[in-house]
Amino acid sequence: MTSSLKTNEVIQKPSAISNQINVFFPALNSLRFVAALLVLIHHIEVQKWRCGIQNLGGIMFFHEIGSQGVHIFFVLSSFLLTYLLLTEAKFKNDISVRNFYVRRALRIWPLYFLIVAIAFACEFLSLGILVPAGKIDPTAAPFLPSALMLFLCMLPNLSIQIYPPITGAAHCWSLGIEEQFYLFWPLLIKKFKSKPIYILGFFGIGLFLCRYVLPQILNVVSKSFPAFASKLEISSTFLVNTTNEMTVMLAGATAAILFFSKREITSKIACHWLVRFSTVFLIAINLNWSCPGRDYFLPILYAILVLSLIQTRIPIISSGFLVYLGTISYGIYMFHPMVLSVVSKVCMPYGHATCNLLLYVCGIAITILLSVISYEFMEKKILKFKPGVVSISSNQAQLANSSNQ
Repeated sequence: MTSSLKTNEVIQKPSAISNQINVFFPALNSLRFVAALLVLIHHIEVQKWRCGIQNLGGIMFFHEIGSQGVHIFFVLSSFLLTYLLLTEAKFKNDISVRNFYVRRALRIWPLYFLIVAIAFACEFLSLGILVPAGKIDPTAAPFLPSALMLFLCMLPNLSIQIYPPITGAAHCWSLGIEEQFYLFWPLLIKKFKSKPIYILGFFGIGLFLCRYVLPQILNVVSKSFPAFASKLEISSTFLVNTTNEMTVMLAGATAAILFFSKREITSKIACHWLVRFSTVFLIAINLNWSCPGRDYFLPILYAILVLSLIQTRIPIISSGFLVYLGTISYGIYMFHPMVLSVVSKVCMPYGHATCNLLLYVCGIAITILLSVISYEFMEKKILKFKPGVVSISSNQAQLANSSNQ
């Protein structure tokens, strides 16, 4: 274990008694919490709109922070897991794709399927617990079995495209995107681990074909076979939407490959004061005004922000409190729609002003409390079964690695 002044990265290399490589960037945990908070605030305003309460949805910042919070999650996820896979390849000279899938399943699936089970149970039983009075959609019932099957197959992003959204579970579409991305991403890295820059070329070509070529082919085919036109249209839209989101993930993966392969030059560029100032300034501008090409430009800015943060020594950014909130941010993201629905349903009889206040106070507090309980009593226990080699842990002493310097 060696130390470096250029990064707050924490790496614990495998020892003779353990084959586990622990990699940890405290500042990125803090950013993960900020992303979760942005999504939470956005959905509070959406919930207020659903309840007929005056809201801030008309302000572009509050309208955009939900989707942009998810995009920050995408960039963070692809950066971290790409970097971890490259680290595994470096220390082990190989990548265990099986172990990667097992670790991913143990981290994501338990809470995902718990949320899906609760949401669909409420829908099947017509309990209305998660839906404000008078807002239950009777047309959704016939489609519930098919929608459930898609959720169980990790295709929630396809379900919400075809069927009415399931209250409390619709936000799981983002997890579907990630799981589909990671079906093939470790295979690419394993194949080109010695020349990771090739990964970007192959993946970029694949995205281009799926985004621009295949939809055109499907549109042509649909004209020749009208009987399949609706299904082909769904497939085309699914391809376009999925590849758009995976392009965001590509930004984080690119940053990880550059940081891993060309750490010194990447660090100098990302940490330059002008780059840092410009990145934050441009993110703020794009969150408040609609700029041309912002959907492609913002993910690049988030990737630069990630590269800058992992080499930041500002104490508050890596404080234990924020790092822990980042650790439970998955629970915050998963629980908050249900919490907001229940809080609004309970508080609406007491007036709009009371409901408005309690959505923020109780909504955020209960979400964090449930996330703590979920992490401490379920997620953490399940994570102990993760196979070794690479993991992210917030319970390490801060160690640094300069082997790539």
